[in-house]
Order: sequence, then structure tokens, then C-alpha cells
Amino acid sequence: MSKFDDELYRTRRQVNELMEQGYTRQDAIQLIQTASLKTLAECCEVGYNGKPLLHIGGHIVTYQQ
Repeated sequence: MSKFDDELYRTRRQVNELMEQGYTRQDAIQLIQTASLKTLAECCEVGYNGKPLLHIGGHIVTYQQ
């Protein structure tokens, strides 16, 4: 299995666990998406010359609007 397949399996398992707690499939997926976006947003900070920098897995990618 690839790392991507492992992540899909883990996410599928999380969705199933949330559904067992009474959430619909759509609500469970939205909860996971929201948590992922929150984690990603916490990686953003103002950096070089006032441009936002995005730190993911130790790598820096400059995102300009």
C-alpha cells in the first residue's frame, strides 16, 4: 500500500467511527475536512517581506495572492 492508500484507509475509518457516533456520512466528512483545514491554516504565518509563508512538512512554499 502506498502512503496515499494508507491515508485514505485512515480517513475512511474515521468517517465510519463518526457515523457510529450518530453523524451522517456527509457531516462526518465535513468534520474531518474542517479539522484538516484548521490544521493547515495554523501552518500559515506572515513571513518574508510581509508575504504569507506556508510551512508544510518542513518545506516552505511561498503563496502570493
